[in-house]
Amino acid sequence: MSKGEQEAILKFIYNNDFKCSSLSGNRLDFRFTIDTKNIPIEIWKIKQRIMDKEGLREYSSTILDDFIGIILPAGSIPPHIDQNNLDGYVHVRFNVFLKIAPSCQAYYHDMPVESKERHYVMCRSGIDFHKTTMNIDNIPRISLSYGFMLPFNKVELIYKAPKFSSNVLLLYMNSLYVYTYSYFIQMQFIRSSRSVYNPSISFLEALKNRGPTGS
Repeated sequence: MSKGEQEAILKFIYNNDFKCSSLSGNRLDFRFTIDTKNIPIEIWKIKQRIMDKEGLREYSSTILDDFIGIILPAGSIPPHIDQNNLDGYVHVRFNVFLKIAPSCQAYYHDMPVESKERHYVMCRSGIDFHKTTMNIDNIPRISLSYGFMLPFNKVELIYKAPKFSSNVLLLYMNSLYVYTYSYFIQMQFIRSSRSVYNPSISFLEALKNRGPTGS
């Protein structure tokens, strides 16, 4: 993703009061399809480049929901595995980082993910537990997530273990008290709460009420 694409998408996010679904862990979820109006063309260009790079064109019929995911200050993704709703296929997501909150460290299969703005990572979300630490910064963590159902042999072919963050030890030590505080709350949400989509929350209002935008 180029710097210009990142800026265009973030401008769209902050300048449009679209309706989101409120999820557990102080998070927001805005789902979109090719029929959703006013979606920046950059979002689709990025998806097409990922499909070309990873060889996903032949699986376009098993594409899942795409969404913009926002983790607000004091929010986190609880540990969970997403549903596999097609026999012989695995729910896979390609997550593109638009805005990073440094304290909000992602873990896939208990491995810390190196999150960089304008880069993407693959998550085998239908077979690997994934989660984040709590966002204790005063900015939201924002990402694009493109979903596919892929046959297991294709998943194994393109899967690369997430890179360890270069400062993972420091991140781990800084997040110990976050885990201690949130562990019992997080473990209540082993199943993904994304199965029910209720776009009834104003995005800008949620940012105003739950934490500063940092923009």
